[in-house]
Amino acid sequence: MKYTKLLLVILILSTSLIIGQHASIKGKVVNSKTSEVVANVNVIVSTTKYSTSTDKDGSFNISSINDGIYTITFSNVGFSTVLEQVEITGKDIDLGIIKLEPTPIHLGEITVSSTKFDKQLRDVSIPLIALTNEEFKFKPSTTLVDLLKNEPGINLGRDGIWGTRINIRGFSKEAVVTLIDGNRVETANNVAASFSLIDPATIERIEVIKGSASSLYGTGAVGGVVNIITNKNLFSGNSYFSGSYSSSYSSVNKGVSNSIVLNAGAQNWFAKVSGTIRNAQNTDTPEGEILNSQFHDNSIFATVGYRPFENHEFIANYQIFKAEDVGIPGGAAFPTNASARYPDEKRELYSLEYKAYNLFPNLATLNFKVFHQLINRNVELKPNAVTINKPSADHTTNGVQLQTSWVFGSNNLIVGIDAWQREYDGIRERINLTAKKTIIDKPIPNSKYRSIGLFAQDEFSLLDKKLNFTLGGRIDQINVKNDEVKNPIAIISNGIVNNNPPTTPGGSFAESDNSDISWSANLGTIYKLTKSLDFTLNIARSFRAPALEERFQYIDLGGVIYLGNPELKPEDGYYFDLGTRVWLNNLSFKLNLFVNYINNFILDEQVVADSLFIKNNVSKARIYGFDFSFEYELYQNTVLYGSGTYSRGEDTDRDLDLTDIPPLNGKLGIRTNYFEYVSVDLSASIFDSQTNGKVSTNPATWNVHTPGYVTYDIYLNSMPIDLYLVKLQISAGVENITDKSYRNSLSTNRGIIKLEPGRNFFAKVSLNW
Repeated sequence: MKYTKLLLVILILSTSLIIGQHASIKGKVVNSKTSEVVANVNVIVSTTKYSTSTDKDGSFNISSINDGIYTITFSNVGFSTVLEQVEITGKDIDLGIIKLEPTPIHLGEITVSSTKFDKQLRDVSIPLIALTNEEFKFKPSTTLVDLLKNEPGINLGRDGIWGTRINIRGFSKEAVVTLIDGNRVETANNVAASFSLIDPATIERIEVIKGSASSLYGTGAVGGVVNIITNKNLFSGNSYFSGSYSSSYSSVNKGVSNSIVLNAGAQNWFAKVSGTIRNAQNTDTPEGEILNSQFHDNSIFATVGYRPFENHEFIANYQIFKAEDVGIPGGAAFPTNASARYPDEKRELYSLEYKAYNLFPNLATLNFKVFHQLINRNVELKPNAVTINKPSADHTTNGVQLQTSWVFGSNNLIVGIDAWQREYDGIRERINLTAKKTIIDKPIPNSKYRSIGLFAQDEFSLLDKKLNFTLGGRIDQINVKNDEVKNPIAIISNGIVNNNPPTTPGGSFAESDNSDISWSANLGTIYKLTKSLDFTLNIARSFRAPALEERFQYIDLGGVIYLGNPELKPEDGYYFDLGTRVWLNNLSFKLNLFVNYINNFILDEQVVADSLFIKNNVSKARIYGFDFSFEYELYQNTVLYGSGTYSRGEDTDRDLDLTDIPPLNGKLGIRTNYFEYVSVDLSASIFDSQTNGKVSTNPATWNVHTPGYVTYDIYLNSMPIDLYLVKLQISAGVENITDKSYRNSLSTNRGIIKLEPGRNFFAKVSLNW
């Protein structure tokens, strides 16, 4: 209620106290070499939140800008950034034709928002990866992690084919925050699913912060943040209608995907709707099929924006993603001979956002958002021939965010508050077919996890903008409540119900109400030695309160039991990252060295060999390593590129290795345009053997040791072909060209075949209008 009152006051004041005259800026962006128009160029007015993108005709129009002197940034992947300085004096300005110089390498020109203030990637001190739809839309992918798996510092973890998880410099699951359009995704992490609950075809951009971001995003961001952006909000001075249809096929699982996207808008409104249907059978490997790896899913995403008056926007967002009969051939908690699947799975999101620009002097923006997200998960697990487990749960997250951006000369100040609450409501049936007996219990008691955080971040420059600082801090209050649960709740034997069965002590939990107060901070710097060479340093204090599953988990798989621990202490730690970057017309290079020190690190501790694991705190842990990437233009649009990643995780108190740490790996490739008709990308993914794995004193529980391997991929992509009313684009290629037989050390695939997918021929056709 108090946030609603605050919003009403701001709306009333803003309509009467807008200061100064207003004007608009328009123009058209073209390719300097071909004179063709360039669509989807980011156009940002400095020190404000005024921004737009060029439409399919290359045109843009930004209205209602206050008087003043501004720098307008034009940026797009594949082009050098252009800056134009303008002075607004109450008259509309037409910049005419803006020419962008194409470049075959990435020079940090992409605009990112995960630091809470829109800026170009090359002006961000924290290690951050950003991929746009233009870079990945023609590559085959089951989940978004498939799109990111070859980026430096990022690795793919599997709990099957459909169920994937991201590993950022050795951190995964609860240590990584996932956002969809700024809305936090909270669900169970025992078997990966959060990254599977979004269709890659709907993604406009993916931004990944590699390293602690607790001071911006609160608890859980110890290892990093994945920010998935589906909406390209486009108000335009010209009315428009556009769309696309795409269809793709992958041979490795006979996967078929069909997607359609429709866009329309004008100066004061826009609308976007998209839908996708996907079906796939079992995945092939060089040694046979991965049984139970099929999936079927579909999604609808819709966004509507409206400008009721100058400087004010309302944006409503709806997303629904459904999956049926999804096989789970992985999952570390499951026995080797188990079969598991999701009979049905759903994620549904509603959000409403209000944005205001330049309300008062120094107040550049105000954002207010509320969201509701429901994730319904149903599992059917068969640990043996006579037992069926059916856990199901609703994971509901409600949240509110208020953020303001202030400009004081060269200082950009962010101040905000966000609050969210996850509610868990679940049940489990364990059916013994032979004994005709059903045990009803709760894998987690009904519980609530609430986080309220106040944050601030200041960005400023010294030494004529050669030395840039980012200083931020955050205070969070975490509250966790759970109902009492005495497992099992009931036992049904031959149709007779017993509502007071004997209680299982380790799987039962008393009612509780616990709170934690945390603080986080960060300091980031960029020193620009020259226009083409800079150095970065980031220092952060991180914090993570234990998740519901870590506190209360009770998983009994008929021989293997995993228990939570209500007495877990929060994790906290310190993070250091030192980097250097080179930005030349024919060369880009980035190198980062990092180390994380974590106190009270949470892991599964073996209590009884191979049968009982309980969540516990390790006194001290350390994860360190490096990652790098480069691009070098060998000759006229022919680019050699590569990357590398190394992470090492240690339980320093007990001199043991941490789990879920990838081996040394990297990528080397070359891409070129063939007579400007077809682009060709040939690459090799290289993985060292994984020999670190002493995670306990019992060798039977050590990490899986995997040999090294190399796989090769080739991607072909045509240039747009003009067919009068539509433009046709065709892509094709082969992944794992040599049909290499290999195993991912981060994969939990069970059964006889534990390999990764074999040779995959794929093709995709896209029509745009």
